[in-house]
Amino acid sequence: MGKKKLVFVLGFLLVGLIVTGIGYATEKGRRPHGYRHHEGTMEGCRHEGDRFHHNIIGCILRIKDKIGLNDDQITKLRSLKSEVKKQSIRDEAEMKVARIELRALVHQDKVDLKAIDAKIEEMGNLYTKMKKNRIYSKLDARKILTADQLKKFRELVKDGKCKKGER
Repeated sequence: MGKKKLVFVLGFLLVGLIVTGIGYATEKGRRPHGYRHHEGTMEGCRHEGDRFHHNIIGCILRIKDKIGLNDDQITKLRSLKSEVKKQSIRDEAEMKVARIELRALVHQDKVDLKAIDAKIEEMGNLYTKMKKNRIYSKLDARKILTADQLKKFRELVKDGKCKKGER
């Protein structure tokens, strides 16, 4: 009876560890709490020096009233956000396909180094394109704002005054 009880307890502990590990692994795949989107807040926007991270267009739109956007600016920003999102989806899909193709090249019986190098170059060019698109979209969004609006936006992000729950 003692061995059965010990096996049961060890099995129970093992199941507990597995469940905890699965929970931890799935939690790591989620965005950190600071990246949720809330209407009217700056949550999800971080500022480091003069660089804004995450989705600057979405951040601007979430606090449109605080920085005084007019209807025309809101329309332009929403249109820009839509185009940026569509392009981002296309680029990410291309990158996923390229990764699959690279993996297939690496796992062939007869490895073709020239084909692997070409695929890596293709992926590098795609990454460069994606990075440029992100930066250009931020610059395009900033062009829609007036100097005063951009200044207010930067102050709100830098000072952290627009946190979760603030409206």
